[in-house]
Amino acid sequence: MILDVYIGDLDDLFFKWEGGDHNGNVPYFKHAFPYRDKWEAFWRVVRKIETGEFQGKQTDWAGWVAKVNKSQIAGFLRELCEEKGEDSDPEALLTALEDGRLYALVAVEC
Repeated sequence: MILDVYIGDLDDLFFKWEGGDHNGNVPYFKHAFPYRDKWEAFWRVVRKIETGEFQGKQTDWAGWVAKVNKSQIAGFLRELCEEKGEDSDPEALLTALEDGRLYALVAVEC
């Protein structure tokens, strides 16, 4: 089982927030998530959706999507890196993201 976490576009034409068929219904990859432990990041995204900390839901048989902004992505990365003592540099990702826009934080089994 390979787990991945990435940033996608909620406006992806092939993604349906409502009424998807659970057969590949996750936004396409747009930005890599700069955290090495994809297993931990995957389950953390799922838990944050399930507890309501992130607005999101399961949109595919093996995919969860959270609607998050740049600040939430930065906080999530900080939380993961500080907890594990990982020295990840999210600046390239955060620079590429626009303020005031919602993104898809995608946790998916490939």
